[in-house]
Amino acid sequence: MAKARWRKEPPSQPQCEHLWYRDPVVRKRFSNGAAFCRFARYQFEKGNKAFSKGAISQRIEIAKLRPPR
Repeated sequence: MAKARWRKEPPSQPQCEHLWYRDPVVRKRFSNGAAFCRFARYQFEKGNKAFSKGAISQRIEIAKLRPPR
């Protein structure tokens, strides 16, 4: 995994909205990208590294590989 400093930052609004758009599981759970972003930032602030900018970026890349439903 890359060690770029930005990967440890909180997720950005556009990034959260992009994942919400791409990932049907996230889209089913949250009404919109802004709601998911609030949740992701809260999780990040509580120390959940699965919601860092780098982790969200990886989830976007994985979602791009899935065929559309």
